[in-house]
Parts: sequence; structure tokens; C-alpha cells
Amino acid sequence: MKSLKPIYWHQGLFLQPQHFQLTDLLQQALARPYLDATLPFAWGVREIDIQTSALSRGTGHINSFAAIFQDGTYVQFPGNAVIRPRSFEKDWTYRDRPLTIYAGLHRFQENASNVTVVSDLEAEGGNTRFVTLADPEEVRDLYGEGPDALVKSLYFNIRLFWDSEIQHLDHYNLIPIAQVLWDGGAIKTSPTFIPPSLSLSASRTLAGLVQEIRNECASRARQLEEFKSSGEDRGESSEAGSITYLLALRTLNRYVPLLYQYTESDPLHPWVFYGVLRQMVGELSTFSSSINLFGESEVFPDPLPAYSHEDIWGCVARAQTVLFTLLNSLTIGADLLVRLNPAPDGFQATLSQSFFSPRTRYYLAIRTEEEAEAVLDSFQDTAKVGTPSLMDTLIRRALPGVELTPMSGPPSGLPRRLNTHYFRVEVRDSVWDSIRQEESIQIFWPTAPPGTTIDLIGVK
Repeated sequence: MKSLKPIYWHQGLFLQPQHFQLTDLLQQALARPYLDATLPFAWGVREIDIQTSALSRGTGHINSFAAIFQDGTYVQFPGNAVIRPRSFEKDWTYRDRPLTIYAGLHRFQENASNVTVVSDLEAEGGNTRFVTLADPEEVRDLYGEGPDALVKSLYFNIRLFWDSEIQHLDHYNLIPIAQVLWDGGAIKTSPTFIPPSLSLSASRTLAGLVQEIRNECASRARQLEEFKSSGEDRGESSEAGSITYLLALRTLNRYVPLLYQYTESDPLHPWVFYGVLRQMVGELSTFSSSINLFGESEVFPDPLPAYSHEDIWGCVARAQTVLFTLLNSLTIGADLLVRLNPAPDGFQATLSQSFFSPRTRYYLAIRTEEEAEAVLDSFQDTAKVGTPSLMDTLIRRALPGVELTPMSGPPSGLPRRLNTHYFRVEVRDSVWDSIRQEESIQIFWPTAPPGTTIDLIGVK
């Protein structure tokens, strides 16, 4: 549309509909420059609720929708817009490919009609930008005691399209809002699709991804807090390795509260969140010899991509992968640390196959407030490590169970903690093979002091 200019209002002006139409359009057009100057990518979905049961039947059915289109138009359904369901069952020809669903709003036309009159809002509204009801609505005088007036309101006519149609829709502003897959003979939503979003909560997938990153970073920060020195063990914690972990902790302590602030203060644009992830990768790469500040390495030859509003998953998931790789070089992942639960005469825990890998060293960390020498003697004299199915046999035949080697200090990458004793697990052992196969571990230690905790830790 050509540049809009203010109306010259003056005495004696004979009012025509065009005067008000142009004034309306000018006010709408002024919003776009402000949005663009305030934030990049100031368009996309603010809120969406798609009926999943309808999707599974091959129909796009929107329960609620709020978005800003590329031209700055704000639409809300229910509210100032209408969206009718549409079936994609017959149009989805190639089921081996995902189908992307778009919300489309016709661009304003200067040389054609922009409004279709309909009998009700459920009726087909044609291709125009707006629809209006044939019968006007009664509107009361909002500021005085005047009589009610009959007013015809305009509703934005949002239509649903498929990715196979968009090449012929140059006259529409389009926002991808959903993606479906043909999986096992059923229609399912794509687990990795995120629409162009104006907030982290606009997509359940995006919100889940953000919370996963936040929670994992917080968990790693709590692990690194073990390296914080207190007055009584300050001298023991001054090793060069501990300084590295303290510096990494400082980085996480700077960003984790910010991640919580962002998730608690939504709406927040994904572009802002992605920028923080790139900063975290840059800072944490200081402690890595294999990954640089752009996220490049032999494993990840390309740098982290520039933010793409139409591929938010690709950006954030890639940053998450590099970030977690950096964290894994500093701390133990959640799947490599298992706290054993107290049980009769000892401790036990259920493991997962992800806990076991060929190039991982395993340790038991025993923490207790009792005297170190007495605890070590008790554990080495009476404790047996095995599986629940083998434990009776180990006890009855006085077999040793998994071989354990006491260590004089913590393994590399693990903190030196007061009252914590480490044992290396010898994995070339038939009983350890049984633990891996049964995905379960049991420690028989009937003389364990009260309050004792035992962690099974894997270090890659």
C-alpha cells in the first residue's frame, strides 16, 4: 500500500467514508515502525490452542488464537477475528512428509473490495481481508446517555492453508502455526515444531524446551556448589582444578537466575532467550579446549546459527546441545549420578541403560558424619555390592561382590567434600555385568551409620 498521510481536517469539509477509512488505516500503519524499532521479529504467535482431537481426524480447528501478522495487524480469536475449521485429509497427498498448517490474512487491497458481508460468523467469508455481519449490532453510548446505535463491526478473516498452497498466496500474510506427521497409521503433531512466537509460552514445545534448559543449568550449578570453600576446608579447596570449577560456577550463578527471571516474567521474546544461550556457550567455552566461543568444534563444525524466527526449534535445540556438552565436561549429568535409597540392611537404586557406557569410570561416594577411619573399616569389612537377585547368594557364600578400590581423594572432576569417601568401581567384573543387565544395584551394609548417603557416579 502507498504511504498513508494524515487527513487535512478543516471547516466545511464534506465527510465521506474515505476520510474515516484512511484515518483508521493510518493509525494501524503507525504501529509497524514502532514494533520494528522496539524489537526484531515483532510478529508471530502470542497464544494458540489447537484442538488436538480434530487434528487427529484430519481437520485444523482453532479454539483460540492471538498473533501479530507481518504488517503489524493484531488479531485475536475469539475477539476481532474469525477462523473457520478446515479439513486437510484429502489435500495431504504425500503422507511421508510433514504437513504444515498456516494462518493467513489477506493483504489490504486498494483497488478491490476488502469486506465480505455474511449472514453469520460461521459462514464462508470468501477471500477478503474482513467480514462483517449483514445485521448490525446495537452499541450503547459509552460516554453519555444517548440512544443505542446500530454499528457494523469488521472481523479479520483468518483462513487456514497448507504448505502445498503457499506458493500461490503472495497476496496473504502467513504464519505457520502447526505441523502434523503421519506416524504408525495415525496423525500426530510434530514434537519439534515451534511457530514463530512472540513469547516463550506461545508454544508448549518451546516452553518445555526452555524449562528443560533452565532446570538442567540449575542442577549443574548445584553440583558445582560443592567446590565452594568454607572456613574449615578452604585450604583443601584451593587446587587449580577447584578454581576452574569455581569460575564455571560463577558463570552459571550469573545466568541461572536470569533464566528463572525470564521464565517467570513471560511474555519474553525467544530472540532474547536465544541471545542468552549464545552468551552462555561463549562463556563456558572458556573451560573447553574443544569448543570455541561460537560453539564450533570437531563434533559441531558449524557455529551456532543466527536466530531464525521460523526455525526456533533448530536454533534453541542446537544451542542446548552445545551448552549441555560444555556442562558435561565440567559436571556430572543427571543420568550419571544416582542417589541410592535406604533399604533394609543397606541401600539400593534402579538404573537406566543410559547410565552405562564403555568409556565411563564409576565411583561410589559415601558421605557420613561419623569418624572416617571407622566408617571405612566398617564398609570394607561388611559391605557387599551387587544386584537384588544376587545378594542372597553373595551373603550366603561369603562372596565379595563388585570389587571396590578406596581412593585417597576425589576423582578428577569431583569435589573434595568433608566426610565424603570415594571408592572406584572395578567394572571388569561379572557382578558389575549383572548390575548393568538388570539395571539395578544393591549394597548390603547392615552397620551403616545413621544419616549415611551413597551416590553412584559415572565420570566420562
